[in-house]
Amino acid sequence: MRAGSKVVIEDGQIIKVEKDKNGIITKTILTKDWHDWIDYWAIDFNYEDKKEIIKIKIESGDTSLG
Repeated sequence: MRAGSKVVIEDGQIIKVEKDKNGIITKTILTKDWHDWIDYWAIDFNYEDKKEIIKIKIESGDTSLG
């Protein structure tokens, strides 16, 4: 048997499934609280330091911005 692990979604939970060299499978639930579903990179606590760039497409011949 080959040992290894993978992460799956089962019944709305993220579960790490591991199999050891003896073929014993263990499951560990990784989502224990609501904030476990939030990716660490999806939150920017320093958002005020970044400039926001807004691009407006102006059709040819249109000189108004409103």
